Amino acid sequence: MERQALVPYSPQAMFDLVSAVDRYPQFLPWCASSRILVQRDDGIDASLQVRFKGIQQQFSTRNLHQAPGLIRMQLLDGPFERLEGS
Repeated sequence: MERQALVPYSPQAMFDLVSAVDRYPQFLPWCASSRILVQRDDGIDASLQVRFKGIQQQFSTRNLHQAPGLIRMQLLDGPFERLEGS
């Protein structure tokens, strides 16, 4: 699946929003919890617990940051065979 959208925000504003994994439960209704597991100079490893229509799952990703225009996300652990994005 691929999703793209044009938004009226600067690349830096969108980068700041997407990289704020620890704040996801504040503005994503399906995100039950989130936490940063490891913080590095080039990004983070993070864990999310999601709930949607009675289904609850947890997964961890490695997010590599290239501010202000790119975050690459790759699955570390979870119920999916593959999960990646940028």
